[in-house]
Amino acid sequence: MKFNLKRYQVEIEPHPESPGMFRVTKGCEFFDESNVLRLEYLKEHFTPVDCEAVDLVDPDRTERLCRTGG
Repeated sequence: MKFNLKRYQVEIEPHPESPGMFRVTKGCEFFDESNVLRLEYLKEHFTPVDCEAVDLVDPDRTERLCRTGG
C-alpha cells in the first residue's frame, strides 16, 4: 500500500506481529524501514495513493458511494 506525505511517498504492509500496526517497507527521508505506524496516524498525516491504501483508510467507501449514487 502506498501513501503520500506531502511530496514524499512510503509503502507499508501490515505488521505480522502487531494487529492494527503497519510496517514501512519502502521509506522516505522522514520514515525509514524501521518505522511502525498506527492506522490512525496514517489517516491523520498521509494521503492514500493506491486502491489498497484507500480501502484501508475508508473500507466502507464503495458501499457508501453505491448508496448515494456517486
